[in-house]
Amino acid sequence: MPRSRQYASAAHKQAAYRARQEANAGKLREHLYQLEKAVWEAADRGDELARSCASGSFEQMLQRLAQAFEARPHGQEASTS
Repeated sequence: MPRSRQYASAAHKQAAYRARQEANAGKLREHLYQLEKAVWEAADRGDELARSCASGSFEQMLQRLAQAFEARPHGQEASTS
């Protein structure tokens, strides 16, 4: 027995895909704002990594964070205290 169709047409399928993509993009934006806030708050408290990564754009902040972690020697752990 054939499986029933989930979407009535290709247009409906595309619309559902776009809605999922927009929902995911919204979640990503929320997480980026949360990260940006945390970085700026840590920088205000004197955290050196946060100070070096704080930036006016998400792209630059993420790039700086990635570079900071890539530059760490392997096996070096951040202090959690």
